Amino acid sequence: MIKSYLWRSMNRNKTRSLLVMIGIIISIMLVSCVNITANRMAFHLIGNKMDNVTVDFAVKSTNANITANLDKLELLTENLDESVTSYATG
Repeated sequence: MIKSYLWRSMNRNKTRSLLVMIGIIISIMLVSCVNITANRMAFHLIGNKMDNVTVDFAVKSTNANITANLDKLELLTENLDESVTSYATG
């Protein structure tokens, strides 16, 4: 019943039906574009802010020998560049 009424109405007013369909398609496309643009802007803003974050770290070891752990840290700091070790050493 409803389907036949809809088809009859669409056949009678083809121009109006076409314009309504085009309007719906354009509105869906615009909403999608705004959503995609907002998501990408947020992603880039968060990424830029995260690039400037310095990271502190803690070294945990199951080895109770402090000297062995300090030797391992010395090897680590020798292999890291200055910008990383300046954050690691204080």
